[in-house]
Amino acid sequence: MNPILLLGALTGAQTVTAAMAAIQERSGSPVAVLGYTPAYPIANILLTTWGTIVVAVIAS
Repeated sequence: MNPILLLGALTGAQTVTAAMAAIQERSGSPVAVLGYTPAYPIANILLTTWGTIVVAVIAS
């Protein structure tokens, strides 16, 4: 697997937009965005869903 794509996916999964910009700057290529793009929305959906579930479990 291409390490730049993997780094893009990791930054998307951790929802760290600043890290995405740093990876693009250091690599000099926008290729990392290909890994970032699908991981970012999925991570945001899971973060919202699991956050609600954890609060509900702790509150009960």
